[in-house]
Amino acid sequence: MPLLRIPGEEADGRPFYRAMISERGLPGSVIVNRAGRRFVNEALNYNDFVLMMGVFDPTTYDWPNIPAFFIFDERFRRRYAVATIMPDKPVPEWVAKADSP
Repeated sequence: MPLLRIPGEEADGRPFYRAMISERGLPGSVIVNRAGRRFVNEALNYNDFVLMMGVFDPTTYDWPNIPAFFIFDERFRRRYAVATIMPDKPVPEWVAKADSP
């Protein structure tokens, strides 16, 4: 399942993860793997999306799409909620920011 971990959030002393179900398919965002490559259509149904995240590369003996990164622009941020980031609130410090991708 695509999950988001907010630094410092815990449940019973363990890291707490939030499900990313609806926001991943909205316009103005993209999901890339650790190499910075888009590897999936973000609007795919849940089952097909997760299959692409779990692709295993036997030549490197690794899962190239884990971790993945959810990238969105300012327009997206002002329109939609992402986990605890509300459109009318300041961007939390744990969110990486840049002038361009």
